[in-house]
Amino acid sequence: MRETYQLGGLGVVGHEILGETNCGPNATGLKEVDLMGSIGGQVVARLEVRGGRNEGCQSFLVQDGESERLSRGWDAPEIEYEALALVYYEARNEFARVFEHTIPPGVWLRISDMPEGRLRPWAEVMIGSRRTYVSYDGHALHLEPSEDSIVLATLRDRQVHETQVHQLIPTGESSGDWGEFEVIEFDGEWLALARTREPSRTGFEWKGWLRLVNSAGAPEFWYFTRD
Repeated sequence: MRETYQLGGLGVVGHEILGETNCGPNATGLKEVDLMGSIGGQVVARLEVRGGRNEGCQSFLVQDGESERLSRGWDAPEIEYEALALVYYEARNEFARVFEHTIPPGVWLRISDMPEGRLRPWAEVMIGSRRTYVSYDGHALHLEPSEDSIVLATLRDRQVHETQVHQLIPTGESSGDWGEFEVIEFDGEWLALARTREPSRTGFEWKGWLRLVNSAGAPEFWYFTRD
């Protein structure tokens, strides 16, 4: 069964490295990333990325002598088919705080230690993704990427309209924190898209712009996992 997950944090660290996918164009062999209890502090755990160029990539969290393979969840969402990414919740002085839910309140890694070695905000990830996103929370769809632009539709809040849900399909176009989407409205219970491959359309469809993140840089959308 398909499921929906809410995106969290501010974005992801580096390439789509966590999962059964290519480890990245420059990845080779085993890469170990120290996880620290504070910025530049004591190492409390380790992230191991195992795999190489054009090979399947597996990642493990090593803590207290035990190694656990990472799986899809809040700290490592599936941003593409069978491709997980590591979420960051805070960034300071070339360090990023990760694993907020797995090792509360999170641990720190040096960004340059990660394959690709850069932060990717959610706005960038969402526009470049083939993932299908879902709106539940009354977002305004604009004609242009501006709050002052004409509002084409208000995507209904599921707390008020539980029988309708909107599917958001990125076109790949972006402008700052805005992204262009094709929007399809479906009728049925709010998880209908996750429970059937053929939900009922209401006949309303639009193409317009949505602000991808809130003022804190966090996303306000949900996404579908694979089957």
